[in-house]
Amino acid sequence: MYVPTNGRLMRREVIDRLADAGVATFNLAVDSVADRKELPKALQPIRSYFDYLIKKQYVYNFSVFFNINITRIKPGGRPAAYRNRSRRGDRDGLSH
Repeated sequence: MYVPTNGRLMRREVIDRLADAGVATFNLAVDSVADRKELPKALQPIRSYFDYLIKKQYVYNFSVFFNINITRIKPGGRPAAYRNRSRRGDRDGLSH
């Protein structure tokens, strides 16, 4: 079983229950290390969960993938990818 997550709900008891259920891989994806309003998925607020996940991978024998999306913030406070998506939405008549 594979669990992709941003880590916000990965408290110790959740990690233990999922590992007991046989999860083989956790894929933790964040957008930044420090908490920023423009990038809601940050490592800092979930660092204790991340540390516990890494520690328990040797107890439960699961793997952990850790991804940080490298994002450049453009003037105006939104990541470039979000700004481009908004322009496409405007062009295509979709609200954002």
